[in-house]
Amino acid sequence: MFLPDGRVAVFGSDPHFADKADFCPGHFEQRVEVYTPPYLFHGARPALTRGGRPEAERGEEVTFDSADAARITRIWLMRPGSATHVTDFDQRSIALDVIRHSGRSLTVRIPGDPSLVPSGWYMTIATDGRGTPSQALWLHIRQRGGRRTVSGLRWR
Repeated sequence: MFLPDGRVAVFGSDPHFADKADFCPGHFEQRVEVYTPPYLFHGARPALTRGGRPEAERGEEVTFDSADAARITRIWLMRPGSATHVTDFDQRSIALDVIRHSGRSLTVRIPGDPSLVPSGWYMTIATDGRGTPSQALWLHIRQRGGRRTVSGLRWR
């Protein structure tokens, strides 16, 4: 599972059976491992911030601020993991092209297709030309014209 700081967590197993005949009960792996990929050691990581509310509508242009805007090549939306029974049916990675650089800001467009970008929370990650990721920002994507609610608050 991809973590907001760029590391990867691996845990659990399929404990049902330990043999090919599916006869002997298996052992559930209880260790948790956190892997730090080499891309986190490329040097300075890009930084990404977003003023205002942490949400956007599908089809909307979204602007992020960054002192590293000139070296950021792509923004990614990463749906958080929710694995069950060894499978994660919902995690997805959506690459967003930067459509506008402007000094210390960059703008992307959230795809409008709900089958590609279902409503919900996403980690928003910037990568530079070497593939070095930023820390993730949380962004709530909602349908166009939907109610604006985040953590029980409502914007009008």
